[in-house]
Amino acid sequence: MACIVTVQLKEGPEYYVDHYIDGRRIRERIGKSLAKAKAFLKVCEAKKVLRRKAARGRGDDTAPLDAMKSLWLEHQELRCKPRTVGYYREALKQILPAIPARTVAQLTTAMVESYATSRLRGHGTKKKLSARTINSHVGTLKSMLRWAVVAGMIPSNPLDRLRPLKQRERKYRRALSPVEVRRLLDASPECYRRIWAFMLGTGCRRSEVQGLLWEDVDLDRGLYFLSAAKSKNNEEASNPIPESVLRMLRKHRAEWETDRRAARRRLKTLTRSEGRKPFTINGAPAVRSGEPFTVFENLHARADRGHVFVNALGLPWTVNLRRKLRSCVRAAEIPEAGVDLHSLRVTYVTELIRQGVDIKTVQRLARHKCVRMTLEIYARSFPEDRRQAVEKLSFFEPESVSETDKTGQKDGKPESQSCVA
Repeated sequence: MACIVTVQLKEGPEYYVDHYIDGRRIRERIGKSLAKAKAFLKVCEAKKVLRRKAARGRGDDTAPLDAMKSLWLEHQELRCKPRTVGYYREALKQILPAIPARTVAQLTTAMVESYATSRLRGHGTKKKLSARTINSHVGTLKSMLRWAVVAGMIPSNPLDRLRPLKQRERKYRRALSPVEVRRLLDASPECYRRIWAFMLGTGCRRSEVQGLLWEDVDLDRGLYFLSAAKSKNNEEASNPIPESVLRMLRKHRAEWETDRRAARRRLKTLTRSEGRKPFTINGAPAVRSGEPFTVFENLHARADRGHVFVNALGLPWTVNLRRKLRSCVRAAEIPEAGVDLHSLRVTYVTELIRQGVDIKTVQRLARHKCVRMTLEIYARSFPEDRRQAVEKLSFFEPESVSETDKTGQKDGKPESQSCVA
C-alpha cells in the first residue's frame, strides 16, 4: 500500500512517497511540501485502482483525470520521443486545470468548448492562443481518453463528437531566389553565414542543425549523418554535402578548436560589467561585488559535447537563431513576408527541382515520407520559371504549322483526325 515517508534533515523534514507497481516498491522524492506529498499519494492510489479496473475490463466513469493523465504519459514515454512526451505533458497542463471536471463522469463537451472560447479570446490573465494550438490541446486530451477506452479504464469517450475549431490556412513560407540567397549570405556575419549556408546546402531543420555534432559529419566523404533520435521522422539518414559547403565546414573545423578554448575561458568565469545589474538566480545575486561567477557544471557539459555550430560561450544555438535570421534578412533588404528559418529548407527543395533533379531523389534528400509532401508543401515556383515554361509552347510558331495546309493535308495527304482524352 502506498504511504508517505518522512526523513528528518537539518534543514527540516523531507517527504517521499512509497508506492508499488507489479509488486515492486518505488520511492519517489517529493521535497519539503507535505501537501504535494499527499496529492501525489492520492494520484498513486487512483492509478492503482485504474490498473485493477483495466485488468478486469470493468472501467467506469469515476476514473480521475489526474491519475489517467499520469498513466497515459507513462505509456507514451515507451513509444514516443521525450520531446513529444514533453509536448503532451504541457498540453494537458494547460487544459486540465482550466476544466472544472475532476473525473470522466463530470467531463462534458460544453466545458471543453468553454475552454476553447476563453483561450481563443484571451479572457482573464490567460494568454491568447491560436485555434491551431487550442485544437492541439483538445486533441491531446481526446487521445488520452481514447487510450483509456481501449485499455478498459472507461466505457466511452465523452469528447468523441467534439469538433475542432476552424483554423487559418497553413503558414506560407516562400523560397528565396538565387539572388536573395547571395544577398543574405553577403549581409550575414561569418558565424551566421556558415549556419545559413549549411541549412541551404543540406535542407536540415533547425533542431537538426542545433544538435549536429562533429562526429555526425564526415568531411572526407562529404556526408552528414542523422540518428533516429535526432530526425523528425524517427529514421536514420545520411545525405551528401555540396562541395562549396564542405569547404566552408573544413575552414570552420580548423578554427573551431581555437574558438572552443576562448569560449571555455568566457564560460568559466563571468564577471559583472560596470553599470549592469548583477546576475541573479531565483532573485538572489549570483555574484558578490567584484567576485567572479562560476557557471553551473551542466553548462560546461553542454559546451563539451562537440556541437558544430555554437555561440560565443561554446553552447549550441537555441531560439536566438530565429531572431538572428530576421536581422540578417533586414540587413540584406529582402522582403520579410514568408521568410523564416524553415524557408531555407523550402529553398533547398525548390532549387533542386528547378535544377531538374527527379522528384524521387528530391524526396529522399529532403527525407520526406512521401512525394506528396515534397510537392504540395515544399516545392515553389518563381514567376520567371512560369514565364519560361509558357514560352516553350511551340504550336504558336509559324514554322510549326507550315507543313500543314489550311485543308488539314500534310505532304498532299489528308491528316488523320484523332482525339486524345
